[in-house]
Amino acid sequence: YCKSIPMAFIERFLQQANHAAERSVETIAWILWSPSKGWKYLVPEILLQTAVRVDYRWPDLRDDWSLVVDLHSHGSLPARFSRDDDESDIGFPHFSVVLGHCKPGRGLEEIDHSLRLCLCGYYFEDKLPWKREKERGL
Repeated sequence: YCKSIPMAFIERFLQQANHAAERSVETIAWILWSPSKGWKYLVPEILLQTAVRVDYRWPDLRDDWSLVVDLHSHGSLPARFSRDDDESDIGFPHFSVVLGHCKPGRGLEEIDHSLRLCLCGYYFEDKLPWKREKERGL
């Protein structure tokens, strides 16, 4: 069965996003799950990387790998889902996370972030677990 997503993957993407923001570009990563292999952090092959867009080659998910979380950054801009994000999130169930207000050295508490569950063109926004836990005083 699928256990919790490793927080180390979220922290790894935060570092990747902060580094990309330093270069004034967006970035992307995926968190995959395989019942036989466990969790995997994957950076798809990036084809175009700008301050407002990141295009990438869709990875070939062979065997029993499934996309669980699509992570991308908006650099120094706020973490909001755009129309392009809406388009790219259609097709199959997964979570999508966007980080914003990124800058080298910033931690999870210092950046902007949004989370949503994507189900075939329907989007259900929620708070990221570490933000929800902080609000509850955990």
